[in-house]
Amino acid sequence: MIMYPVYDNTIENNNNNFNNYSSFDQIEDKRLRKKFVRKTLFTFSLTLFTTLGFCIGFKNIPTIDTFVKSELGEALYILSLSTTFFTMFVCLCCEDLLRKTPSKYIIYSLFVLAISYSLGITSLYIKSNVLYISIIVTTGTTTSLILYSFIATTDFTEYYTYIFAVFMSLILIGIINIFFHNTIIQIIISGGGALVFACFIVFDMQMIIGKKHIKYKYSIDDFILAAMSLYLDVINMFLYIIQFLTLTSSD
Repeated sequence: MIMYPVYDNTIENNNNNFNNYSSFDQIEDKRLRKKFVRKTLFTFSLTLFTTLGFCIGFKNIPTIDTFVKSELGEALYILSLSTTFFTMFVCLCCEDLLRKTPSKYIIYSLFVLAISYSLGITSLYIKSNVLYISIIVTTGTTTSLILYSFIATTDFTEYYTYIFAVFMSLILIGIINIFFHNTIIQIIISGGGALVFACFIVFDMQMIIGKKHIKYKYSIDDFILAAMSLYLDVINMFLYIIQFLTLTSSD
């Protein structure tokens, strides 16, 4: 992910580093940034509802369970996992492809469909009440955080390293807990993971909006990359919420 510093007059006055910033960072058409925000949120919303549609559809279609367990269904599941890893590898190693047409649309579509199919299968093994409550909570939380990002005066992009450090700590604790199978620790991890990705949603949204008080922002050419980052934040928060509700719900 490439993060571009947002130009601030204090940089010129205090550090005399104005010439180190590209013209893109110094002057940006607000109309282009607003158009970028609309395109990113539209792309993100479309793909998120596609994924939720897969989850709800798989949960409510009676014959889907038979299909998933068939040879074709299992092959598609393996293909979806392979496609997910492949597209993520391409995004990490060939980021420029996400700025070119039509490669950016092909990569993103494959990525979303692969994750959607995998989550659809996962939803088959989740209690209906847990799944629907998780969808409602995720949708409400995401909407609230996006709206908050537009009015927030705190720059969350400055705290990225701290948020990421907390996330890595949760992963480490989770690996250790594999050997202990402590339910309380797993509840703490799932709740903490949901909170961490809630922070990442605000972080990515502030980079998308790119206001003056924000330290970093996305380039206006990176709307697919921005939508993908926001999509992953929400999907991960959704999975942690499912895990939290599953562990805390009574049988």
